[in-house]
Amino acid sequence: MNSILFSAFYGLLKGVAFAKHSVRDVSDFQANVIGPLHEEAVYRVLPHVTMGRALPRGFTAFIFATDHLISEYRHNALDGFQAVVRFADVFAGGLLYEAAFRRYGYLGAVLAHAAHNTACGLGRKAAQGGARVGIAP
Repeated sequence: MNSILFSAFYGLLKGVAFAKHSVRDVSDFQANVIGPLHEEAVYRVLPHVTMGRALPRGFTAFIFATDHLISEYRHNALDGFQAVVRFADVFAGGLLYEAAFRRYGYLGAVLAHAAHNTACGLGRKAAQGGARVGIAP
């Protein structure tokens, strides 16, 4: 399956399954557009430009997951089990975005990341009672 479509499917399932457990303190625009543009530049483009072909598969996904875990641990004080689950979750997403980057380039990685975040948000809203979907005014 295409890594971009798989990212969206994964996000939708995650949004529905974990709707009660995730709190988003950012706008939809920031999570679905600005975040993917910035993060893919930092976690995919920068390492690939600086290290090139010497970069092992999964490296950028590992850095991506580690950085997210550290950030969330500081803000949410995750316990040990939550930290392991969250790391695995973000690492899996990072592998999808890395696959999209290697196949389609920067914009492919951004689309995969944005598709995942958007689908996750839609799934969360649907599971929480069908709240209005769209960009907030």
